[in-house]
Amino acid sequence: MPTRYRWGIAIVAGLLVLAGIRILRPSHPQMERSSPATEARVTNRPLEIAEDPYIGSQACRECHKKEFASWHHSYHRTMTRKATPENVLGNFDQVHLTYAGRAFRLSRDADTFQVSFTEHESGREVTQPVVMTTGRHHMQFYWMATDKGRQTAKFPFVWLLPEKRWVPADVTFLKPPDVQTSLEIGQWNYNCIACHTTGGEPGLSFKDDPSLHRDTIEGMETRASEFGIACEACHGPGRDHVLAQADTHTADDRYITHPESLPGHLSSQVCGQCHSIQVPRSAVDHRALLQTGNPYRPGSDLFDATRSATLVMQQAHFATYTNTQPLNPDFMATRFWSDGMVRVSGREFNGLIESPCYTHGDPVRGIMSCMSCHTMHPGESSDLDAWADDQLKPGMRGNRACLQCHEDYQGEALTRHTHHASGSSGSLCYNCHMPYTTYGLLKGIRSHTIDIPSVLTAQETGRPLACNQCHLDQTLAWTASRLEAWYGISPPPLSPEDENLAASVRWTLQGDAGQRALMAWNFGWEPARDASGESWIPPYLIILLNDPYDAVRMIAHRSLKTYAGYRYTGYDPLADSTGRRMAIGKALGIWRSRFDGPAHPAVLIRGKGAFDRVRANTLLARRDNRRVTLDE
Repeated sequence: MPTRYRWGIAIVAGLLVLAGIRILRPSHPQMERSSPATEARVTNRPLEIAEDPYIGSQACRECHKKEFASWHHSYHRTMTRKATPENVLGNFDQVHLTYAGRAFRLSRDADTFQVSFTEHESGREVTQPVVMTTGRHHMQFYWMATDKGRQTAKFPFVWLLPEKRWVPADVTFLKPPDVQTSLEIGQWNYNCIACHTTGGEPGLSFKDDPSLHRDTIEGMETRASEFGIACEACHGPGRDHVLAQADTHTADDRYITHPESLPGHLSSQVCGQCHSIQVPRSAVDHRALLQTGNPYRPGSDLFDATRSATLVMQQAHFATYTNTQPLNPDFMATRFWSDGMVRVSGREFNGLIESPCYTHGDPVRGIMSCMSCHTMHPGESSDLDAWADDQLKPGMRGNRACLQCHEDYQGEALTRHTHHASGSSGSLCYNCHMPYTTYGLLKGIRSHTIDIPSVLTAQETGRPLACNQCHLDQTLAWTASRLEAWYGISPPPLSPEDENLAASVRWTLQGDAGQRALMAWNFGWEPARDASGESWIPPYLIILLNDPYDAVRMIAHRSLKTYAGYRYTGYDPLADSTGRRMAIGKALGIWRSRFDGPAHPAVLIRGKGAFDRVRANTLLARRDNRRVTLDE
């Protein structure tokens, strides 16, 4: 770290005391921070020390108690935490786990959580402490110490919060079943730190090799101002702001950034510094990123080459990126649909900046920005648990988000536009214009590109179409006829299967692993079940219980368990095929005994519990079996 960033914390603290401003000791046990002197003695993980110009979130708490409280309740805070008893959620009580031919024993010694295993290189049994955690919302990852100083290793299992069980980390990502990773040493230091800390500096040093390959890394003196996404990640380093407050004893915001007060494009970039797909601008920038981190600061322009060492990938340049080396040729396919729309989670900024509401914003109201719908600090009356799930502003779970600009669609005008009854899921703007075509965290996530439903686009890209994600029992021909009648959109040429087979069935039986994962989630989505009728759906989830991709099986099982009678079938998505077969047969027997609906050829139902398995097998034989990795 440059010398100028190391001198100030003691001086800042002294000035705060002289000015009568106290940095309170935290009342939350998980907020306890080591003193700088104590932290500096840590040798087996990255350091967490608020050094000039950063001062840490505790310094903000004195004047901003309400904002501190909402941030503390957010999942941003838990993106990285020290592995304390308050932060570790997984079961370490003498647990034995096996993966990729390696055995791991988990244990706890007082406040220390440990993993014992046999080293591949030396063959010796080692025990390493767990030093950091990531996540507290859907799952929790763990980082172990190594014998390489501040380099950490990813523990190859994660704790799933809904199931309260350990699963291999690999199965929580959509990747081919034969791809297995074990201890990924240094991954947090050179990758995760960028978006899981505040003021992070990887501190990598390299051998004299311009490739920057992992094998050329000599050391990692990794440090961060604060673990997790804290106040200064969004508001910028706080030293000058606090010193100005101490000097004037009045509110002085010249030295701090308020994202909601910025122009829409700059406020969104505060989120976009992490919520986007980026690549280094050059080899020189890449080296700097791995040494001192990204120079971007909130309020500056993320697209300015002098302010950011990374280039945010945009759809307008998609063909250029696809053909550019040295990008990995699979880089685009693992993150984007074929037309350039982002398809993986955590990259919402990429979707936003491709939306007409952003690119052609109203001259009076401005552009649509992240802050149009989201807030980092809700009002006092807000339910913080509900808010923390997606950090929406109050009232933004309905059409208010869109009607704040599109006032012409108030009342009956909305019904005339949507052709759906007021109050129905089909009358919610975002169900049509922001469908669940993004994948991540073992679920479907809304696209953040505001788009118009198009049968042609669904045909060309394979991306599920909003209309058919709700009306799971309908064909693309059915959708095309309504889009033509309602909005004058001419239908494209349609194949016999477009005419006769429900689109959801095609994506489930013939789609690639990414499409199947989305459909496995979609079959559990309550609005779609209400719109489509749900009694015919279980056979498709049962088919997906035997999918070759672990993540698809896990999502399908989660969805199936939400149907009455299927919760306790004895199925385990991580069992081998023999172990799964009996539970799958039991689940199918449950459906046959319960279903008594009419025939519905579009979803292969012949009626009275008869599922056209012969036709289903014919379609399965034409499944898109290309290898798919979605890099969240």
